[in-house]
Amino acid sequence: TAWHKLGSAAAALSELLPAEVMPRDQLHALLQDAHAKPEKLVAAARSIEGYDAIFNADTGNWEGFTLSEHTETVLRNFDENFADKIPVEFLAPMRLAILSHDVGKPVAAANGEKHLQKKYNALQADDFLTKAGVNEQLKGILLAVISEGADLAHRIYIRGAGEEVGAQLENLARNTLNKFRVDGERVKDQIAGFVEMCMMLQICDGGAYTSMATTNRGNPRGRHRNAPSFNDSFAQPVGLGKRTIALRKNGDVPTSSF
Repeated sequence: TAWHKLGSAAAALSELLPAEVMPRDQLHALLQDAHAKPEKLVAAARSIEGYDAIFNADTGNWEGFTLSEHTETVLRNFDENFADKIPVEFLAPMRLAILSHDVGKPVAAANGEKHLQKKYNALQADDFLTKAGVNEQLKGILLAVISEGADLAHRIYIRGAGEEVGAQLENLARNTLNKFRVDGERVKDQIAGFVEMCMMLQICDGGAYTSMATTNRGNPRGRHRNAPSFNDSFAQPVGLGKRTIALRKNGDVPTSSF
């Protein structure tokens, strides 16, 4: 099922990934390494010119998490819930989307304009992905995923919006892929992959604001369970670690704090 939904998009996006060129080769190599740890990916992203201070900055949340801390949590959610269930070619694009999805938040918070964080994120992500060596086609697709795509996915998967918003997301996927893909014949097969990218990003990001998530605050503070802000949108986790994140469907028991 995963290959049917994602296979065509995974193959297409993997063709757009940049070659390893110094000084960005460490990030590029880690993006495609199935065993790369979230903290290693974030450290490599911080090495991009101008981004050490940004990743070390406060994102404006009441918990006081830095961008590094939040991004690492979202990457960990992705690793533990999706990374081993999708085509390996999808790892790098998804990791790039996660690394760049909130890079504008610190500036928006510092300027007292958190309500405009979507605009700040898009502008800063454009800069980050450009400096990371991502080409215009892949960058355009990723920017659509982390901005309008993530917003629509939030309305669908977290707020429970209906079919109309789902159709808007599919239209966004179609228009974006038509704009940034040369091979128009493959767009139909890739729409599902685009939608799934938005869904995975939103679940991993929203799941960072639940009690299933843990955030590494660094020594000596250690790792902490997160606040249950979005628990009601997710099903009760399973397993000994209670770390699984799955959207709550009709009949599912909502997540309780633990």
